[in-house]
Amino acid sequence: MAGGGGGSGWADLPVDLFSLIFSKLSLPQLLRSAAVCVSWSATAHEVIMHSRGFQFKGQGPWLMLGGSSDGDSSAATFYTLDEGREYTIPLPDPSISRRFLIGSGHGWVITYDTSLGLLRLLNPITGSQIDLPSVISNPLDLIHDNDERSNIRTRRQFSFTKSVIGTPPYKAILSADPSLGDNYTVAFVHYFLPGIFFNRSGHESWFWLNDSSQIQDIIFHKGKLYATTTSGSVQVCVIDDAQLRRGELPTFTPIVPANRDRCHFDYLAETPRGDLLNIRRKRGIHRATIFVEVYRLQLEEEILSRRIEPVKDLGELIIFLGSNHPLCLSACDLPHLAPNSIYFIDDLRLFNRQRRSMSIKEQSISGECQSCPPIPVDVGIYNMTNHTFTSILPGDLRLNRQPPVWFKLD
Repeated sequence: MAGGGGGSGWADLPVDLFSLIFSKLSLPQLLRSAAVCVSWSATAHEVIMHSRGFQFKGQGPWLMLGGSSDGDSSAATFYTLDEGREYTIPLPDPSISRRFLIGSGHGWVITYDTSLGLLRLLNPITGSQIDLPSVISNPLDLIHDNDERSNIRTRRQFSFTKSVIGTPPYKAILSADPSLGDNYTVAFVHYFLPGIFFNRSGHESWFWLNDSSQIQDIIFHKGKLYATTTSGSVQVCVIDDAQLRRGELPTFTPIVPANRDRCHFDYLAETPRGDLLNIRRKRGIHRATIFVEVYRLQLEEEILSRRIEPVKDLGELIIFLGSNHPLCLSACDLPHLAPNSIYFIDDLRLFNRQRRSMSIKEQSISGECQSCPPIPVDVGIYNMTNHTFTSILPGDLRLNRQPPVWFKLD
């Protein structure tokens, strides 16, 4: 579309006008627009990079599969639930195919490089990356039980074995969007190391809450860190910068007692109105999810009690379970998705003790693990209305490479 006299056209529109136009688009529409020409691509990138809090219309969670469908190690594939379509997005070095996807949240993905034992925050849309302090080369602030009433804190340099370094954490979460300021916390849990590791932005070392319990899931909720354990308990911990500077030690307080009569995996999720949900997922003999139960943890005067309330119907809510920071969204904003449903991915493969020795080096280009027998992939949707299960990308061999993560812009 050529203009008169000056030869201006669509490619010459000012960035603020492009921003207004792009704000009406979904993220897939923006990616397609960026492919129109070099000028549009540059402008779209400029808008994303410099527009904090930029919102995309109806952008629901995408399934990030790691490497690209054509084997390009410098790009990742994203599967959209609404379109049933894949998008390939180029990513910065190091190669995404050499990294595990161990978490996501607030528009960022948390990756782990098994060759170096390094964690990074990656924004797949802008290409921005943040290197987190090394767990290997930096001392750890170890917080562990002293007796039943108090904890002690020591700073130690640990020498981790190759098996620990080569095994990725199975869950990592992020408390806030790093692009909005230097006030966020990253936390992760690992097979071989009990308890929870966390790092506050600006700190050069990791804190290790060394708890004897095997942690299953973690979530940041109203400024606190909550965790579920293999014993069925739910615990809470307050992480405060000022307290850490004063040398005061965070401790876990049980809020839901252990339940020994159990054989399921516990997740936590926060609803849009601020309720905290406990989702229990059980898998059968062939490792497929066979039932999911939801409970609401009761709030009394801002203090969680030991009572839980069964939730038989989520209404318009949709829950997304996996290594990501658990998502609970309204179907009113995502009309293409099924309300009263739970979308889940096969993050339990990394948690399973039989795969503790798994590393990317043991996998071939085809995604097959040379030292482990094939394990069925469990990615699907559970509809709480009719209690049915529907598979997502059934038979897709790319899901065997490593568990995918749900990705959503904040």
